This record gives sequence, structure tokens and C-alpha cells, in this order.
Amino acid sequence: MICKTNMINETQSKLIKCLSINGKMLRSEIVEYTDIPRTTTYDNLSELIGMGLVIKFPKRTVKQGRPKIFFQLKNPFYLHKI
Repeated sequence: MICKTNMINETQSKLIKCLSINGKMLRSEIVEYTDIPRTTTYDNLSELIGMGLVIKFPKRTVKQGRPKIFFQLKNPFYLHKI
């Protein structure tokens, strides 16, 4: 789902602040840190990705199995513009 406007809602602002403070994070870590429900977190992260503010990338943490999916701000200096 892509946001049709470039307006940042309160939840997205919390997510941006969280990623700004902590750097790259797993979705489960973001949920724990922000106390935002898992699906709400994912939906808003998807919108932020669509706006070009957040990137998501896989990273292997072990040799076998699926890679972990991390999220981080595309431009960590964006926060001062909010």
C-alpha cells in the first residue's frame, strides 16, 4: 500500500524517530521499541518505503535459513525536517 500524499502521520513519525535513534532494526525490534502493533508497524513501514524514506533489506545472520529483514532510514538526517 503506497501513501497517496507525502503527509507523515503520528505512527510514521514514531517509526522514523525509532529508526533514527537505533539505526537498522528488525520489525520485531521496532514493534518492541515503539509498542505499535505488528501489522500497523508493517503497513506504515510499507508506506514510508513507498515515500522513499525507509529502505528494507535482507541480511543473513546464520549460514542456513531465511535472511532477516531489516529496516532503516534511507537518509538518517531526514528527522530534522519533520
